[in-house]
Amino acid sequence: EHGDMCTVCALCGRLEDEHWNVRRAAAEALAQLAPQGDEHTITNLARAVAHHDFDVKQGAMEALVAVAGKGHPHAISCVSACLGVSRDVTKVALDTLVRLAHHGCERAVGAAIMYLDDERE
Repeated sequence: EHGDMCTVCALCGRLEDEHWNVRRAAAEALAQLAPQGDEHTITNLARAVAHHDFDVKQGAMEALVAVAGKGHPHAISCVSACLGVSRDVTKVALDTLVRLAHHGCERAVGAAIMYLDDERE
C-alpha cells in the first residue's frame, strides 16, 4: 500500500542487499510506494545512486524522481555526482536531472552545463 512506512523501511533495507537485482527491484518498488518527499527514503536512494552497478544506479535515479520531486537539492546533488562516471551513467544522470529540475533550477542546469563544458575541453 502506498505510504506504508513499514514496507518502505523494509524496502530501504533491501537497497543494501548483496544482489544487484534485489537492489534494483527495491528502488523500483520505492518509486511506487514511498510517500513523496520522504527524507529517509531519499537518503537511502541517494546511497544507492552511488552503487557501482549501472542497473542499481539507474533504478535509484528513477526512484528519486518519483520520491524526491522537482528541485530537491540532495537528489540533484547525488545525481550530478554521476556525471562523467561512464557514457551510459551520464546519459541516465542527465535525463534524471532534466526530470528533477523545476523551471529555472540553477543547481541542476549548472551541473549539466559544467559537465558539458568539461567534456569540450
